[in-house]
Amino acid sequence: MESERPSVVRRRQHVSMTVHPLTLDRLDAICSRFALPRGQVLDKLVVALASCLDSGTLTCVTGEACRIGRKDLPAVL
Repeated sequence: MESERPSVVRRRQHVSMTVHPLTLDRLDAICSRFALPRGQVLDKLVVALASCLDSGTLTCVTGEACRIGRKDLPAVL
């Protein structure tokens, strides 16, 4: 018997922010490589960073914990 997943309401927020021009160029390059909109790429990056901060260990960009168990998180981002 499969357990039912709780319903999740997702709504997109529009955020105005200022970034360095090179950051925007790099973001656009990532988006075009994976054929994703900027919002989805930013969502994935923020989830990975939040996971690092919550667990105290580095998280791979895939979302997995660092395989060598690194814990040298930067004090300042």
